[in-house]
Amino acid sequence: MVQETPTPAAADESAAPKNSWYSPLVTFFSSVHVAVITLILLATISIIGTVLQQENIGDVEDNLRLLQQFFGDAGRAQRAYDVAEKIGFFNLYHTWYFYTLLSVLSVSLIVCSLKRLPTTWRIMARPKVELEDAGFKNSPNRRALSLRQPAAEAAAAVSGILAKAGYRVREGERDGARHLFAQKGAYSRLGIYVTHFSIIIIFIGGILGSLYGFKGAMNIVEGETTDEYMPRGGRQTARLPFQVRCDDFNVDYYPGSSRPKDFYSRLTVVDGGREVLKERIEVNSPLKYKGIWFYQSSYGDTGRGLTATIRAVDPKSGAAHDLSFTDRTPQEVPGTQVRVQLQRIYPDFTMDENRQPTSRSNQPRNPVAQVGVLLPDGRTQVAYLFKLRPDLKTARDLPLDLSFTNVESLQYTGLQVVHDPGVWVIWTGCSLMVLGLWFAFFVSHRRVWVRLREEGGATAVALAGNANKNRETFGEEFEKLGDAVQALAEARA
Repeated sequence: MVQETPTPAAADESAAPKNSWYSPLVTFFSSVHVAVITLILLATISIIGTVLQQENIGDVEDNLRLLQQFFGDAGRAQRAYDVAEKIGFFNLYHTWYFYTLLSVLSVSLIVCSLKRLPTTWRIMARPKVELEDAGFKNSPNRRALSLRQPAAEAAAAVSGILAKAGYRVREGERDGARHLFAQKGAYSRLGIYVTHFSIIIIFIGGILGSLYGFKGAMNIVEGETTDEYMPRGGRQTARLPFQVRCDDFNVDYYPGSSRPKDFYSRLTVVDGGREVLKERIEVNSPLKYKGIWFYQSSYGDTGRGLTATIRAVDPKSGAAHDLSFTDRTPQEVPGTQVRVQLQRIYPDFTMDENRQPTSRSNQPRNPVAQVGVLLPDGRTQVAYLFKLRPDLKTARDLPLDLSFTNVESLQYTGLQVVHDPGVWVIWTGCSLMVLGLWFAFFVSHRRVWVRLREEGGATAVALAGNANKNRETFGEEFEKLGDAVQALAEARA
């Protein structure tokens, strides 16, 4: 028969240690059942870790509210919360059993690979050049033909055809016949081992990031410098070994709206009292220094350094005046004896449950100025001026036409701080995985055997071949090889 790749069972049997003290361990870790159960447990932990807030990611108190919704009873929810906390469900990826499962899966991958690799290597490196008669007869791909030339000359011609098709050819002799063995894509058999190795590399990268990495948030007001950040899920600030200064922060808005189009910061890294790095960052364009990444993630108004501009138009004369306010000091509109006082700015105006004006956030999504109009007779009228809706009037019979034209204040830039020493290890593992899967699924090991025997003044040529994957495609290629040898025979006739 054509020499087939040994089945996994046969490979296991040939490679399994006999009567050694570690045989039970090898049997255990090479078991498919152990691998499947381990994968199921890891998947279950991942699902739980996705549903429940983790300590280093969010607020674990949210889990109590989730359990209350699930049980519908505060007492049962609290008991479930306490049990989940004790067994580490709120910090799953740092628990001993999570690391144990990763270790079991890693050892399983290593043991399986070591058991099967010798057989695979033997097939690749030491193939059987001379195929038995039964192999030619039973091969799913076979051809038989005759060449009118000596066996040595015919072998050289056939070898050239195989080499032209990309095969590496070996020659041998046995029982008065010449044998050729040709193969290509043999390295594809290593794809599964590369994939196993890549999974272990990814595990190592994940553990490195989990043990020695951190994530947090840093807010820096324009012009200020800090080395403090708030770790994700933490309650106390931590410090970096260097400082970061926000030199400038800007927001670009879509025309005619308060919807941000882009926002970016100009940062300076100060290390040991020296400015060592200046960089402009924006979303998806971070700054990196000493293995720590700073991503642009948010921003906001501090309310400090406020400057608001109110335009006052005298309806009698038509004269317009821009009044600039930095505090509550009233300003007189020239020629009217009317004064205007800026009383308050609502960056994101809304009404609360008591129908009182308030602000949803510090973001200038809907800025409104509350102003007092001080009349010559001592009376004061209050008006709300909507920056995005200058046509909206909240006070009647004002002596001036007022509009809110601009507001500026010091802003802070919100940065996400990330340090993950395992990220490049993970990327290396992912690259190896892609490479291994490509070889494992899309490249096949193709082998061709040729026997040339002189018979009655001619050379009888027998061809056989197989592939471990994509057999239909190989069948077509084998037919082309056979046709090329047939054309050689006809040319010599």
